[in-house]
Amino acid sequence: MKKNHIPKLAALVVLVISAFGPTSETALAQGPPEDYTYTNVYGAGEACSFPVRVEVSGREKVILLPGGRLMVASPGLTATFTNLDDPSKQSTQVITGAIHVTFNEDGSVELVLTGRSFLEGFDPELPTLAITIGRLSLAIDEMGNFIRPPSGYAKVINVCSLID
Repeated sequence: MKKNHIPKLAALVVLVISAFGPTSETALAQGPPEDYTYTNVYGAGEACSFPVRVEVSGREKVILLPGGRLMVASPGLTATFTNLDDPSKQSTQVITGAIHVTFNEDGSVELVLTGRSFLEGFDPELPTLAITIGRLSLAIDEMGNFIRPPSGYAKVINVCSLID
């Protein structure tokens, strides 16, 4: 059974909302991409039947768009997945997709993911660790709960199958 994890994407959106908010357009600098790293370890049975380490690194940039919208770009971002029962089983995936964020008046957030993205524990209909290639849209409330689950056209790759 899947353990309920705080979704990385929802956490990112909450961070973006708290840092910039839909009305603080002048607070966002339009500088170069910044270094980004993230590591998480799942025990056996939490994401895969074996323990897994997730390491994401590269550069990310939050870009302010007209109308108070944001885009999170991920140039050069990669995710390395390691089977901790057999560390020789490892896969590094390019995840340079973009996240387009629209803040709604009711406090909800519309998200559109394009390109190659990494979703972590995000939707019970998807694998706990998934690479998506294509376009997915969804909506969440300010707590990260689905208002509209992911839909769209995307190839979904179960990361566990890459390192089993």
